[in-house]
Amino acid sequence: MQIELTGVYGDERKKVLLTNHSGGGSNWHLYIGGYYYGAFNEMLTGWTFYGNDPAEAQLTTDDRQILLDMILECINEESRD
Repeated sequence: MQIELTGVYGDERKKVLLTNHSGGGSNWHLYIGGYYYGAFNEMLTGWTFYGNDPAEAQLTTDDRQILLDMILECINEESRD
């Protein structure tokens, strides 16, 4: 599974790619403009984002929540098929 979109950073547009690396939906890698930014991992206590410093500082809490919502929607759609 993967999610691809275009993100806007000021006047720039960059390709945003979320790819599932676990096969089960619990580990997603985030790439922005071809650069690895980190991973969303589902743990027993919920989802966690592990950023590739200093990338984590460039993503707001809202940014991370929007991306996580997209991941969860993708997982839900996949489970319905």
